[in-house]
Amino acid sequence: MTNQLNTDSKSSKRNWFRDFFRDKRRGTQGVVALEFALIAPVFLYLLMGILEVSILLFVNSVVDGAAQSAARKIRTGEAQQSGDTETAFRTELCASITSIYDCNDIELDVSTHSTFSSVSIPDVKVNGNGDLVYVDGDSDDSNDVLYVASVTAGGASEISVVHVIYSWDFATPMIGELVGDGSSISLFTTVVFRNEPYE
Repeated sequence: MTNQLNTDSKSSKRNWFRDFFRDKRRGTQGVVALEFALIAPVFLYLLMGILEVSILLFVNSVVDGAAQSAARKIRTGEAQQSGDTETAFRTELCASITSIYDCNDIELDVSTHSTFSSVSIPDVKVNGNGDLVYVDGDSDDSNDVLYVASVTAGGASEISVVHVIYSWDFATPMIGELVGDGSSISLFTTVVFRNEPYE
């Protein structure tokens, strides 16, 4: 009889514990789904931002390499002797980047300088109208001064400066505000060199 009571007592304790923890488990159903619903948008936003910035850095690296390679045509005088420096340079540049960036959206600026110390990089941006303008510090587009790119490659043994200017439109919201002036950012690739004495 005593054994029966002990067994019943242990069995009821076991049942009580089992029922207690079963009820606790029932109370937590859906918590994981709720937590995921709260965290998922932030996680996906960060993932999109990281992916887009990674693509931007890749494009920037490819354009840098393509600009240095194409600048060799100016450095050796091949572009100048072709009769159309801009077309020769642009053709060489676009052949390397056509699969990752629209070459029609690229501005080329080639200038000649007498000394390396006189070389300067213009501070430009793409304004709200989509025009390339000098940075003036205010948000009023009506006061913007247009940046006019020109291609004037130097002669033999002269210093040439090649600017490849392009913009990146961000698809991820708010990334542009963090790294630029809005939904896009202007990117520069600059190559400075002394032309070879090709004449």
